[in-house]
Amino acid sequence: MDLRLLRTFQAVAELENITQAAERLNFTQPTVTAQIRQLEEHFGVRLFERLGKRLYITEAGRFLACQSANLLVLYEKLEGQMQDFTERPEEVRLGISSPLMNYHLSSVVRHFRREKANLSLQVDLCLSGAEVENGLLNNRFDVGLLHEKPVSSLLSPFFWRKEAMIWVGCLDMVSLCQGKPLAEWPYLSFRPGTVMREKSKGAMQEQEPDSLAEYSDSEGVKRAVLDGLGVAFLPERLVQAEVENGFLAILTDAPAGQLELWAAVHRDKEETPGRKELFAALGIETKK
Repeated sequence: MDLRLLRTFQAVAELENITQAAERLNFTQPTVTAQIRQLEEHFGVRLFERLGKRLYITEAGRFLACQSANLLVLYEKLEGQMQDFTERPEEVRLGISSPLMNYHLSSVVRHFRREKANLSLQVDLCLSGAEVENGLLNNRFDVGLLHEKPVSSLLSPFFWRKEAMIWVGCLDMVSLCQGKPLAEWPYLSFRPGTVMREKSKGAMQEQEPDSLAEYSDSEGVKRAVLDGLGVAFLPERLVQAEVENGFLAILTDAPAGQLELWAAVHRDKEETPGRKELFAALGIETKK
């Protein structure tokens, strides 16, 4: 039902005069009369009776006046509450498959804070690319950043960037490994089935040494390398600061590699200004 009909009815019920109600509402008298008649037809009861020049509200009219007054108060409250949502920053829910992505997100968050106060970013670190894909499929995330191209045909993939991968270790460990066969390296690896594990195997032409320990996340591997437990094949961006500060060194005669990073969205999800701004800040081309 059009709530304007109830507002018109409230004015007539209060003033008991259609002409005065029309003046208050800035309507014509026939418009007010037509709206009252429309309400009466809707409910199937008489709301007013006219005796001579006087207008009298019926019992049904008095009941409607009481209930509609409460309804209009609730509606006005609801309008105010819904207005709060329009004034909130748009939240972009981002799922990432590796801590590596965080090294690229600081500039995005800074951009949102300085230039796009009407946008906010919620970042969830997932255990795998599969978890990110599931989050996109069940609408947990608006955007996913993965270290491999998504598998699901329900997702639209967008190539983001390539990351160089290098062998690193603490200074003593690198000195120990340089010039020795791969099989003799004190090797720290990722769990089987992970993209990082496949990348390290590919860099060594499938001749990987026995691993001292296997980790599920790159930050865990980096921490072990910093503690001098072994060497590892990691994205260069992940260890750049530690290399520059002399905490880690690169095995210069070891095979390097590359890691592809991808963005993905559900193909049926409508594009929003926030998502568009996030892709622009990350430098991701969405036009195909």
